[in-house]
Amino acid sequence: MTHPRERGRTASAAIALALASLIVAGCATTTTPQARPTTAGLPKKGAPPLPGVGDPPIYWATIRTTIAHAFHRTPRQLAPLWGGGSGGTTGSKSNTAPTGQPINVYAAQHGWTVTRLRTLELHAVQLANSALIHRHRLTATAASRRLHTIRSWSQSNLDGYTMFAFQPPQYQ
Repeated sequence: MTHPRERGRTASAAIALALASLIVAGCATTTTPQARPTTAGLPKKGAPPLPGVGDPPIYWATIRTTIAHAFHRTPRQLAPLWGGGSGGTTGSKSNTAPTGQPINVYAAQHGWTVTRLRTLELHAVQLANSALIHRHRLTATAASRRLHTIRSWSQSNLDGYTMFAFQPPQYQ
């Protein structure tokens, strides 16, 4: 017999994977006319979940904080744009849908180039990996592999992953 906590974790992981797929797919369809959406780097059916799903909350909190600070905002200020809820803070129970534009549109409105946004997003993932390494929750080799995988993603997929960090923790 499965313990109720294990069933809850399994359901949470399934919800997180489904939500991440929807976010990434939604972001891929909201690209500029000159950019062609791609599915390169997306997990295929039966593939492992997105990197970071199921990791300690510090992983996603580091990404949220890094992105928010780069835009001179707090995670709570950006959460309604990309994650619904209250910035993915611990204890957040909101399941409202994101209300704003994709991160690439937000960045462009603030004078950011695509290259600058990509650099920020990859830096946020690198810092999040480092937080796990320092807590002995991820090896340096696994972190390197994870970053290599994420670097191979299209910009729209990376944007979707970044916006996923702003989801309430029960989806991560």
